[in-house]
Amino acid sequence: MRKCLLLFVVIMTCLVALSQNSSPLMVKDFVQNTTEKVDKEMVPKRNWTDNDNNPVCLIKVKSSGFESALMQKFLFVPNGLEITQMTLENNQWHLYVSSRKIGEITIKHMGDCVFSLPYKLEPGAVYEMTLTMETATLIIRATPEDAEIYVDGDKAGIGFVRVPVSLGVEHRYKVKSADYFPKEGVMVFTEITEKTLDIDLDPNFGWITINTSPEGADVYVDGKRVGVTPYVFEKIRRGNHKIELKKERFATYVGMVSIQNGEQNVDLENITLEVEDISFGFLSLYASPDGADITVDGVFKGKTPQTLELTVGTHDVVLMRTGYNPAKETIEIEEGETKIINVVLSQSRDITITTDKDGDRIFIDGKLSGVSPMTIALPYGNHEVTAVRGGSEDETNLVSILRKDGIKSAKRTIDVMPVGGENILKLKLLGNEVYNVNGVKFKMISVRGGTFTMGASSANDKDVKDDETPQHDIVLSDYYIGEMEVTQALWKAVMGSRKGKFKGDDLPVENVSWDDCIKFIERLNELTGGKFRLPTEAEWEYAARGGEKSIGYRYSGSNTADEVAWYTKTTGDKGTRQVGSKKPNEIGIYDMSGNVREWCHDWYSYYRRVNDPDPKGPEKGDKRVIRGGSWYIEAKSCRVTARSFAKPGERDEFIGVRLASD
Repeated sequence: MRKCLLLFVVIMTCLVALSQNSSPLMVKDFVQNTTEKVDKEMVPKRNWTDNDNNPVCLIKVKSSGFESALMQKFLFVPNGLEITQMTLENNQWHLYVSSRKIGEITIKHMGDCVFSLPYKLEPGAVYEMTLTMETATLIIRATPEDAEIYVDGDKAGIGFVRVPVSLGVEHRYKVKSADYFPKEGVMVFTEITEKTLDIDLDPNFGWITINTSPEGADVYVDGKRVGVTPYVFEKIRRGNHKIELKKERFATYVGMVSIQNGEQNVDLENITLEVEDISFGFLSLYASPDGADITVDGVFKGKTPQTLELTVGTHDVVLMRTGYNPAKETIEIEEGETKIINVVLSQSRDITITTDKDGDRIFIDGKLSGVSPMTIALPYGNHEVTAVRGGSEDETNLVSILRKDGIKSAKRTIDVMPVGGENILKLKLLGNEVYNVNGVKFKMISVRGGTFTMGASSANDKDVKDDETPQHDIVLSDYYIGEMEVTQALWKAVMGSRKGKFKGDDLPVENVSWDDCIKFIERLNELTGGKFRLPTEAEWEYAARGGEKSIGYRYSGSNTADEVAWYTKTTGDKGTRQVGSKKPNEIGIYDMSGNVREWCHDWYSYYRRVNDPDPKGPEKGDKRVIRGGSWYIEAKSCRVTARSFAKPGERDEFIGVRLASD
């Protein structure tokens, strides 16, 4: 035990000695990741070795305890070894450096942090360097105590915060609270110290006291009812406000008050309402069932059955009961007259159902109810609506229709609610489509949309790379995707010439760039009148997983790569194979885990958590996403979550394309 403790002290002493600082940066940790190797597909061939022909290894540099965005400002200078390539991936530097050499890497930020390699690095190995930074402390005390405090765009706390901040960069703070003027500013720390800011927000309100004789008048401020007299309005916004005081049998008082910051207005402390000579009539209200809430001109008047005395004139009346549709009526009251309202409250709503083609049959809860477009009164609650296209016109049994080949259908559940919710239900009918272009046929598989978890977890899969995390939920609409990769025959039928190093009509097209594929799709749409496109990365992964029928396989259609993938083991690194010659996945799609990799629509970046449905990736970038395995890579790169990328103009014999459409 004593020997182990001594060894630990020696190692830590050496690591500190290896890092020399005139910068607030420090190397917190430097370790080898024994489960990972350099992926040569991420490095141009010219950068695989240094000038002395030593193979490179990879150092991943990440931050700890300071804003990762600050990493963008760091400069890395080698001494005694070479850096053949540097890339910044999601605010993490990837340095491809010489192996088999002892040397130093100087990290420049507010001075120099010199890190001496503790040993010669192994060829192809992956190391992780963690940087930390000495920090200062920013203290903010705010008034009022419920004020929200933000530092560098993130909410730090309420009323009082103590925040560690990095040296040498601007730190923006903002303090805000409802009904107060916000305050913000910038702080820069050049040394390790503690600074306190006391921030008092200026009020953006005043107070108003309202008393009437008699009491009980409804108080309206700027047209909105806020209470009854006597009334104290706290924190009323500064400026001019219209005040109305209303009470039955009294004339309405209308006045204006001016509110200053932090001051009380007493103009309305003693208001005497004048009796008004008003004529009245009566309104008797009945509803089935009894007990409906009565609202007259926006004011609650009790429950049915009831007779009300109302002033002569026009009144808006609403009867409401939970679980029923509201009944609304405008009535005219005359002096001495008694009007009667007697309604039966309904428990259904009109719902309009449409499809992407008129005449589709509509089944509601399994029964044929009409054809699209149609409007029908549906009782409250959940209803299953199915639209069907094709099959025998006189066939009304839903199950037998859906068993026929060539049928297109769409299904949705709608919750019909008394108030709010959908009143127009739109359905898009799906079914596989076959196209013929100059004698070459190809099939598009319909993929019913849904929610799925995209990406992978390193806790469950040792082969997961950083850019496959974090896992995040995605919502997709219905779409179509190619049953097969685009073949050389189809490319020739559309473009007039063949593409690919390996020749054969049924082989996948390859050696095509992203730009080439866009031109191919534009020409295909001209020939077919279709709306073909590249799949988004989310659509690609959802389809590869098996869509709504997914079983959760590691590869597309199996947990065994050999069953579904043409990859280095099954091809012997000798080229592509005929499309569709391996087992399909759960929804009938072939080769998504092998043969050739496939271009996607999206610009490449690390995953970001998004809430928008049908995500299309970042708005800009310099590389496009490539998904799927190929005939020349190992099985771990054929997983349904594995990702890659290339510049839009790049071509090689490992990359092809698969079509998608709306």
